[in-house]
Amino acid sequence: MDENVMDTQYDSGAPHKDAAPGHGDDRRAELRRRLEGLAARDTTADRYRRHVNPYIARTLDGLGLDITYVRGSGTSLYDADGNAYLDFAGAYGALPFGHNPARVWEAVADLRESAEPSLTQPSVQGAAALLAERLVEAAPPGLTQAWFCNSGAEAVEAAIKIARAATGRHRVVATSDSFHGKTLGALSATGRPRYQEPFGAPVSGFGHVPFNDIGALTELFAEDGANIAAFMVETVQGEGGIHLASQEFLLAARELCTRYGARLVIDEVQTGLGRTGRLFGCEHSGVVPDIMPLAKALGGGMVPIGAVLFGESSLSEDFGLRHTSTFGGNAFCARVGLRSLELLTENGQALVREVADRAELLRKGLEEVRAAHPRLVTEVRGQGLLMGVELTTDPDVFPHQGLFRSLAGQEGLAGFLCGYLLRNEGIRLAPTYFSNSVLRVEPPLTVSEDECRTLVEALHRGLELIEAGDSARFFRHLLPAGVISKAPDAQMDTGARASVEHPVAPREGEPRWAFVAHPTDLASYASYDNRLGLPGEQVRVLFDRMNQCRNVDTPAAMFVGSCRVVTDGGQTSYGEIFALPYGARRLLDMPAEQATELVQQAVDEAVRRGAQLVGLGAYTSVVTANAAALDDRGVPITTGNAYTVAAGVDGLQQAAHRQGTDLANAGAVVLGAAGAIGRASSLLLAERVGRLVLVGNPAHPERSEQRLAAVAEDVAA
Repeated sequence: MDENVMDTQYDSGAPHKDAAPGHGDDRRAELRRRLEGLAARDTTADRYRRHVNPYIARTLDGLGLDITYVRGSGTSLYDADGNAYLDFAGAYGALPFGHNPARVWEAVADLRESAEPSLTQPSVQGAAALLAERLVEAAPPGLTQAWFCNSGAEAVEAAIKIARAATGRHRVVATSDSFHGKTLGALSATGRPRYQEPFGAPVSGFGHVPFNDIGALTELFAEDGANIAAFMVETVQGEGGIHLASQEFLLAARELCTRYGARLVIDEVQTGLGRTGRLFGCEHSGVVPDIMPLAKALGGGMVPIGAVLFGESSLSEDFGLRHTSTFGGNAFCARVGLRSLELLTENGQALVREVADRAELLRKGLEEVRAAHPRLVTEVRGQGLLMGVELTTDPDVFPHQGLFRSLAGQEGLAGFLCGYLLRNEGIRLAPTYFSNSVLRVEPPLTVSEDECRTLVEALHRGLELIEAGDSARFFRHLLPAGVISKAPDAQMDTGARASVEHPVAPREGEPRWAFVAHPTDLASYASYDNRLGLPGEQVRVLFDRMNQCRNVDTPAAMFVGSCRVVTDGGQTSYGEIFALPYGARRLLDMPAEQATELVQQAVDEAVRRGAQLVGLGAYTSVVTANAAALDDRGVPITTGNAYTVAAGVDGLQQAAHRQGTDLANAGAVVLGAAGAIGRASSLLLAERVGRLVLVGNPAHPERSEQRLAAVAEDVAA
């Protein structure tokens, strides 16, 4: 807020003692004008955060992706300052011809000139009929019917209803890690439980098998084939991490559906209409579906439209008369769909053939990136211009403690690399929805060879920074304006990449433990990643911003590192350290349930990684009532109390030894003996000293006396 407004004192209307009559009204009017001026300068991002989706806005801000674009042309987007960004996210496949394609706008202009009515339900829709005819002509044989809607999710919903109405069965089977949409039926088919549970999905009648597992699919049909209405599958799992369905899996699905009378639904919402280098993704395998949902590219990057293609054997009166749409098949969207299909099919599908050629060039470049950074890039996969670049999730790739190490363990490298590329290279990418470690490379189908090379070069530079451990440069765009890192530029020397330390790894049969803590002061923030070259206060600001990106798949605690403890007798244990990225005040200010859940998630992750004992440090014990609020995970959970007791008793023994005091004939006083630490200390000291004095809290004498008596009984026992 403007500092002059902040300094303005608001009053109730009574004039100040030295003010002229009416001066208070003038002050309020002036304040109102200033506030109205601030509102006028409010950013689009602020409005979006307040009124559209604060959670998405928070994530975009945390990653550095919160740019408002004011103009788009072809493969480029532009912000209000005229900066250009090369769009390789491509609206998840909904931009076949880039932004504002001229020939699609011509179709819109022709519609306006003709004055064809757009919304005419119920009636015969001429534009929809023509689009249906053209789609059927282009589709695999046997798909003779088309039904129109407004999105891919609606198309999937319709596909489910078509299959159920045609077969008289209700069971729908899909695959693990699939994505079919976010409406209730489509979400029930989607194979990711953590995204279903908050919405009561999956509803009854849905099941899943592992992707590409022919044996599991065969077994399921053998057990329940008579009840299965449809098997739904993607030829490329887009949101699941860009995984291709094998030809063998699709052929097996086709054979099983035919044998048992089920419908094969191939979801081509993202892969259809040129994306894979063929007009439809199923053409690569030669498998023809019974039902095929489409959307995204059909709208030409301009309008929302979806469609379902299916054969006459799936046509039923129940679906035809009971599943209609107010906006489905409207003339405006249908005319755009017609022009989109025309652009994709003209000249013998020339654009689609170019996609295949461009994809080969892009894959070669991405494979070169993988070869140059084999520790960071684990795989490049995909089909056509739907490619995935998977980044490592192994924190041990980064031997030094720091943000890169922690983000790798949290599957967070890809998201922050997208922010770096956008802010520093002008390249727009996005991770896949379910696999946060995978960069989605999905540009418009019209992308040029030079633009593909630009992406590859920028990606190489970004990975160079990560490999060199140069967090100062990599995260600089997330820091407040004017903050300059003092980290040395010498970090970029290639020698830094070569000096890789071997991280500590557990040995077979070795006892394993974990420790959960958090930054306790600004110094601990500063020490977390010394390559940032920032004071603790600025690192805390950076952490707070990065924490905005958390989602249901993000581990609560950062994996800091591992170590080995060796006793004087040569015994060893292996330990792992986890840090919640919140300071003490933040943890204490959280609702108790939220803070406890964060610690619980950290403990669960430690146990999942093999910890047989988990210790809670700093305020993680305070916010969980000394771990009493945590669920039992089958391993002991200890707080800092145990260490405090051991250190205190050991310190007392050492002090007595240095002073020549015989503890067996000496007395010891335990202040706060009624508390957990005092009680444990009393029990240990009772075996060592001749006399023990227990002191309680004088503020609550009656309660202390009762508790001290209980401690005394334990000591005597």
